[in-house]
Amino acid sequence: MRNAHGLRSRARPIRKERTHSARLLAQVRLGNYIRARRKELKLDQSEVAREARVSQAFYSELEGGTRSTDDAAMWLRLGNALQLGSQSFLERVWETRGSLPLRLCSKGDGRRATLLDLAVEQFGNGESLVL
Repeated sequence: MRNAHGLRSRARPIRKERTHSARLLAQVRLGNYIRARRKELKLDQSEVAREARVSQAFYSELEGGTRSTDDAAMWLRLGNALQLGSQSFLERVWETRGSLPLRLCSKGDGRRATLLDLAVEQFGNGESLVL
C-alpha cells in the first residue's frame, strides 16, 4: 500500500472489531428491512431490482442477507426504488457494513476540507475511513 507521497506504508487500516456472525446478523436485519419496505409498497423483487439497476437474483440475495456490496450508488438507487430517505437509508447501510468507499471532492469544492478534516480526525482515533 502506498501513501499520498508514493511511499510504501506499513500501517494497515484498523477497523472496529465485529465478529463475523454479528456482521451477518446485521446484513440479515438490513435484508429484512428492505423486504418489509418492498412488501409495504406492494412491489415485487424484479421491479425493485430493475429500478436499482441490479439483477433480480442479486436483489434477492440482498433481501436474504447473504450478499452485500460497497457500491454506495447502488444503495442510493435501491433507497430511491423503495422510497426511503437517501441519507437515513445510506446511514443504515453504512452502519450495517461498517464502511463504504468515499471519494475525495475535487479541488475548489467547499466540502473537500470538511472531508479531509473528518479523515484526519478518524485516522487519529485509530479508525478506518475508506476514501
